Amino acid sequence: MFSILGAAHYYIWLQLVAPFPSPWRWLGTALVVVLAPTMPASLFVSRRMSRAAARPYLLVGYLWFLRLVPLTMGERRESSAARSR
Repeated sequence: MFSILGAAHYYIWLQLVAPFPSPWRWLGTALVVVLAPTMPASLFVSRRMSRAAARPYLLVGYLWFLRLVPLTMGERRESSAARSR
């Protein structure tokens, strides 16, 4: 699971963060590194804490996952459409 998660975040980093100049690249890299473990951490937190206490952690994890999936699938769909032309 961690290799797939790491590969997805690396792909997001390559597509969205790497093209930016230096100060924005560092900020984007830090953001991706900090948010990468939020989904597995939110699953762990949801089992260890009460629902009310875990809600902020779950919100961050699920929102990041909500943004990650369309970015990876959308980029793939656009690149395959560009190749077919």
